[in-house]
Amino acid sequence: MSLSFTIARRELRGGLRGFRVFLACLALGVAAIAAVGTLRTGIRQGLSDQPQPDAPSSRRRR
Repeated sequence: MSLSFTIARRELRGGLRGFRVFLACLALGVAAIAAVGTLRTGIRQGLSDQPQPDAPSSRRRR
C-alpha cells in the first residue's frame, strides 16, 4: 500500500487533473483484473457442469 500512496502523492504535485487520470487508470486496472477472474470462474464452472463424453469403444461400427 505504501507504493500506491507514494505514487498518489507524486501525482498530486501535478494538480488534481493528473490525479484524476491516475485514479481512472487504477480503477480500470482493478476492473480488468476482476473481469478476468470472473470470466475464468465462469469458464471453469461451465466446463465442470458439462457431462464427460464416453470413452470411444474398441469395436468398430459397420
